[in-house]
Amino acid sequence: MTVQDHAILTLHADVDGDGSKEAGKFELRRGSQQSPFETESGIEMLQPIGAPGSGSLDTIVNLWSTLSGGEPGRKDLTLDLGAGQHYVEISFAHAPGDVQWGDGSGSLPADATHANHPLTQEACLLWYLLVGTYDSRGGATLEYGEWHEDGAFGPLDVVPMQPSLSWDAGEQQSELSGSIRCRATDTNPGKGAATRGVI
Repeated sequence: MTVQDHAILTLHADVDGDGSKEAGKFELRRGSQQSPFETESGIEMLQPIGAPGSGSLDTIVNLWSTLSGGEPGRKDLTLDLGAGQHYVEISFAHAPGDVQWGDGSGSLPADATHANHPLTQEACLLWYLLVGTYDSRGGATLEYGEWHEDGAFGPLDVVPMQPSLSWDAGEQQSELSGSIRCRATDTNPGKGAATRGVI
């Protein structure tokens, strides 16, 4: 197994309107030396209890009464029903032409790897996000750390959320900076090298 020190966000979208989807790969690194990106990840452990009138409230009240022995007072009740959202937030900054930024075709709107301006790369990524459909049915994958083809867990199917891109004409004229939050829709470790018996 190898740990991947940069992130690759792959977006599938029909960016040129020809009826077939392009696979845009966006290598998210940080700094002019293409050093490893910055990442924050975690699990938002949300436990929905159901819609009003579904009987869920009665079930919880009955369970609470059983667990507390019916004694009054304030006590915490926690139920782990398996819900929760695995998220990864990537911060990046890089100069055009250093890493893959699109489908590798070399022409807009599908690719801006060799673009000569950060705003061209910004437009390419935003166009993939604008015209693509990304949800629990697929459309986007994220690879980083142990979450890649040769890693322990395999690539993550994700929904890209809250992209934020910026370019400073005065300070870092050659760099596009940004961050993007990805919410995993499938964290099945069966896709990884460890569980495939490769390692």
